[in-house]
Amino acid sequence: MDEASAKATRLSLPDSSISLAIMDAQSLDFPDQSFDTVVDTFCLCVYPDPVKALREMGRVCKPSGKILLLENAVSRDALLGSYMRATAPLVAKFGGKGCKYDQDPAALARPG
Repeated sequence: MDEASAKATRLSLPDSSISLAIMDAQSLDFPDQSFDTVVDTFCLCVYPDPVKALREMGRVCKPSGKILLLENAVSRDALLGSYMRATAPLVAKFGGKGCKYDQDPAALARPG
C-alpha cells in the first residue's frame, strides 16, 4: 500500500482522484456496478477460490464495463504444458508465492 501511495504522489495525482484499499478480492467491499473497468493482473492463480473472485469482479463492474485479466496459463504446447502441470505444485510451494500457474484462466472465467 505504501508503494502505491508513493507512486500516486510521484505521478502528482490529486488526492481526490484515487482511493487505496486493502481487502479480500473474493469479498469486495464495494457496491454492485461501481466500476467502469476492473483489472486483475497475475492474481487468479493465488486466490483460494478464483471463481469467487471473478464473480466479485463481475458484481462490481458496470454492465457496460470491462474486466481485464492478465494471467499465467498452461502452455498449449504439449511438452511444455505437461512440464508445467507436473511442476506447478512444487513451484507454488517453493518460490512461486502459491501461484497455481497450471490452471486455465479462460475456463475459470466461463459461466457455469
